[in-house]
This record gives sequence, C-alpha cells and structure tokens, in this order.
Amino acid sequence: MSVVALVPAKLTSVRTPKKNIADLAGLPLFVHSVRTAKACPDIDDVVVSSEASEVLDIANKEQVITFSRSKELSLPHVTNLAVMQDVVSQLEAMNKQPDIVVLLQPTHPFRNIDELSKAIQQFKAAPDASNLISSGPLDKIAGKIKNNVFTAPDDGPIAGSKKRLSLQLNLGNFYLYRVTATISAGTMYGPKVLNFELAHPEADVDIDYPWNLQQARLFPQWFELWQNYVAPGSSWKSK
Repeated sequence: MSVVALVPAKLTSVRTPKKNIADLAGLPLFVHSVRTAKACPDIDDVVVSSEASEVLDIANKEQVITFSRSKELSLPHVTNLAVMQDVVSQLEAMNKQPDIVVLLQPTHPFRNIDELSKAIQQFKAAPDASNLISSGPLDKIAGKIKNNVFTAPDDGPIAGSKKRLSLQLNLGNFYLYRVTATISAGTMYGPKVLNFELAHPEADVDIDYPWNLQQARLFPQWFELWQNYVAPGSSWKSK
C-alpha cells in the first residue's frame, strides 16, 4: 500500500499569523512535521501543501513533494478534507495513487517516529478500517454548576475518584485516512475509526494560539525528551 504524509502549511492562520513558519528550536514550525515524516520508514512520500511561495521554497529544500494550492483553499473555513482531496488529485495527476494519507498538522511538532510507524502498521493490518486517530486519556473530576455551586453529575457531593470522568481524548497528533473510504468518498470519517493511544500524551503540544508557541519555546527540553524517547511504553531516556 502506498502511504503519503501530508503536511498542510498555509500562511493565513488567523489566531497566530504566519504560525507555520514561526521559529521553534531553530526551524520553521512546519519543518518539524516534515522531518518526522521523512524519518518514518512506513511513509513513501511526503507532501507539503501551501498557497505561499515562502513555505514552498523552504519545503523544496527539504526535498519533498510540494503542491501549490489556491488562496480559496487557504481560507479559514476550508476543511482538511478539501485540502486532502486537492492533494490526492494532484498526486493522481503525477500517476501516484495513494492508498493511505497520513495527516501531520504542523501544530503538533513533538511526535515520536516509532509510535507513528506502529500506528501505520496497525492501520495497514486492518483493511476494514477507514481511519485512525491518536489519543490519550482524559481523567478529570467532572460536575455541574447549580446556584453557583459545583456539584457531582448526580447533584451529590464530590467524592474523590468515584466522581472522576474517564474518557479518551482525540489529540490530533496524527490522523490516518484510507483514501477510498474517506477522502475519495467525500467524508472525513468512515464507518470504522481505529484508536492509537500515545504512550506519553503529556509530550504532545498543540500550537494553536500565540501563547502555545511561547510555551513550546520556553521548554526546549521537550525536544530532548522527544528525540531520546526509546519506545512506546518505556520510560524517558536521560543523558
């Protein structure tokens, strides 16, 4: 099966202008996702899609496939589905037929290559699966506000761990799409979505707002942790 990684890197971000080329540890933000994709042995091609020549010039130096998209496909309301459909169409024009698209959004620069590889292998081994998402546990105390008083969901008093809400949170670290079941069918999610739980979801950083970027810059040790992480399920390797 042909596996293509897509790094969408527009320069029209509203909440954090030009976010995708913002400096993070000496590299434009989107380049971290590009280099992760290039280093993953289960990915055949890496594509960067952008409306900005500045982004495409940087991507060309990384020796990946670059596709210029229209400004209409870079407006705030445009979905990832529309961008993926455009990329698949351009790939097919090059006689490339991707079976799986791996969406790596630049806003998640801290990824573990080994986990990404295992997720792709898991997805390949499940031909009936349409999607795969990356997740982590959400274990929080939940309740309701009644008359400005915080109470448990059943209106009773908070009773420690018994009132905790345990859910699985879609982190967005990476998304996998089987092209025929999703992108070509015109839907983001097909009938069967697999889950891949990250071993260390606390290492995932989602850079959406300017303060998220500042937080990532203030903690360069995240890069050291990320680069020296041995394998899912193991502990962080210290130098």
